Amino acid sequence: MTTATIKNNPYLKISNCTDISDIESAIDSLRKLDSEFGENNKTLLKLWAKFLDKKKEMEATASASNLHPIFQQALMPFGIL
Repeated sequence: MTTATIKNNPYLKISNCTDISDIESAIDSLRKLDSEFGENNKTLLKLWAKFLDKKKEMEATASASNLHPIFQQALMPFGIL
């Protein structure tokens, strides 16, 4: 049942999340599924991990893009930007 519900929700596909607001919508959907299927559901736990990692990555990129161009150039070789 959980798998079918996940597949029918376009927000729960990480490839469909292109910005922070998409990630937030996915997290809201995950909260609803947690209440329906339980917080210890392995499938949901895996999704939580993926979406939280993606959110952290997007937030880091967003904050780094506000840096002065000299700092951006300095961080690029390290794959931070």
